[in-house]
This record gives sequence, C-alpha cells and structure tokens, in this order.
Amino acid sequence: MKFTASAVFFSLASLVASASISKRNCVPAAKFGALSAFPSMISPGETLNIAVNFNCGAQFGVSPQFLEYTLEVPENVNNGEQPILLAQRPFSIAPGTIQPSDNFALPLPHAFYTPGATYNLVLNVVYPTNGTDGSTVLLKGSTSVPMSISS
Repeated sequence: MKFTASAVFFSLASLVASASISKRNCVPAAKFGALSAFPSMISPGETLNIAVNFNCGAQFGVSPQFLEYTLEVPENVNNGEQPILLAQRPFSIAPGTIQPSDNFALPLPHAFYTPGATYNLVLNVVYPTNGTDGSTVLLKGSTSVPMSISS
C-alpha cells in the first residue's frame, strides 16, 4: 500500500512538473501566438502564407475568439499610413486539439506601399476572460513579424 501511494504521489508530481516545465518554455510574448509569414519579401499580387501556433497561448490561458491580421508600417517611419486589413477570422479551439493553429494563404493586396519601408504583419488576438462579476470581458493582445514589400 505504501508503494502504491508513493507511486501515485510521484506520478502526480511528475505530471505537475512537466506542465510547469512546458509553461516555462513559453516566453510571455508567445502567449498571443507564434506567428510566421512566407515569403518574408513579397510583391503585391503574390501569395502570402500565414501560420500561427497557439500552444503557448493555451498555457497562459489565452483562448482566441477572433483573429485580425493587418500590415502596418512601424511607427518610427510611418507617415500617416493606415494599417491594411488582410483578414478577420473567427477562431475556436476544438476540444482535444493538440496543436491549436491558424493557417491560410491570400494574395497580397495591390495597395499603396511606402517604398523601402519594412512592414509588420500584425496579429491581433481577441480573447475572453472573466470580469469582476463573472461576465465575459474581451481583451486584445498582439504579436508581429517584419516583412519587406517590393512594389
């Protein structure tokens, strides 16, 4: 009986340790997703492939409800250029999903781009949390990756 109790204890302890180890492997910046875009240098009309993995987000309690993808000129070189909306997508993680992710492709719009500017592909993640009275409150966080656009 002592062996069974200690075996159960050590099994539970190792499970808790593995969960905390994997959370430690996720940097806080990754809680809104690990975003990537290919190619990183693109021209209008070419296909842009976007992928985002939400493994770390789930570990930080971020369960996306809506995703918004925009192209933005960084503030330090922006001359009043508005963000270009690429996609708005509803999102939910199905129960039992091992690798929650969003993957899609779209043509880069033929918009006016600032010559020589590096753009950021920005992912805005809208996710629910509980308010002080238990009601749902929507929060927004973002992550981005740089891109070069040749016109």
